[in-house]
Amino acid sequence: MAHVQTMLALVEGGSIRAAADLVGKTQSTLTKQLQQMEDELGLSLFQRSAKGITPTDAGLSLLARARSIDAEFKRFEQEAAHLRGQKTGILSVSVAPLVAVKILARSLARFHTKFPDIDVAISSSLFGDALKALREGVQDIIIGPHGAESNKSDLFSEELFSTEMVLITSRKAKHANATSLAELLECNWAMMGDRTGLPKRRFLDQFSRLGLETPRIRWASESRSGVLAVIEEMDAVCSYPARLLKEMPSLENIVQIPIKEALDPLAIHMVTRAGQSLTPAGEEFASCIRHRAGVVSREWDKG
Repeated sequence: MAHVQTMLALVEGGSIRAAADLVGKTQSTLTKQLQQMEDELGLSLFQRSAKGITPTDAGLSLLARARSIDAEFKRFEQEAAHLRGQKTGILSVSVAPLVAVKILARSLARFHTKFPDIDVAISSSLFGDALKALREGVQDIIIGPHGAESNKSDLFSEELFSTEMVLITSRKAKHANATSLAELLECNWAMMGDRTGLPKRRFLDQFSRLGLETPRIRWASESRSGVLAVIEEMDAVCSYPARLLKEMPSLENIVQIPIKEALDPLAIHMVTRAGQSLTPAGEEFASCIRHRAGVVSREWDKG
């Protein structure tokens, strides 16, 4: 663990001096530890310059593993504390907007009845960054539209529910009453998530299957409020979960476009790292998410 902690401190600090302050050691001690680590591994892990230190290619390759080891050791300590009757610690979770609105609050309330002293850190990263953080152990659980992206041997994914997707735009837009995708190809398009990765390809494939040209996606954001602001101001078009649209009264200036084509549904998955068990708190949180997702799905089926 000493090598791992040294490496992470150097990356976070960006210099020997800053890293030494982070770990409470002298600069000379940390310099010796770095030299010892590089000698034992037979690799140069950092480049030194007047501005500080930066990881080499070899250092970057080992950085993800170091973060994973550090996160797993912290889980080890939390689980040991749990066995001693000390139910404290931090659970890191990333959730999509639909989950934040419909699933998260009730799940947290249920979770804290059993683990009142466990803090939950919540982020809204949706795609590549969330999966990277999960693999490195920075995140414990991610909940969102990650089914296809998480279909890897190092990850475990379970579908919680799915929802119909619709197209939305501003109420004042001239294309607000369009009845087909073909009428919208020249519009300004926005999307939630990463416009360069799989979510974009998955969305544009729907046009290709219909023999249509793919529209240009001009704006992309992982911020739901940011995307909605662009839609309202710029008359942009965006795909959006139908359930979220129906239950958000603040969207009075946003309307659904009545196209005849059905868009691919959005499936929400809960993803964890395969082969590495969650802490007892993590398992309880996942159970609370499953329970709430089941309740919401049954409510939607009845509605």
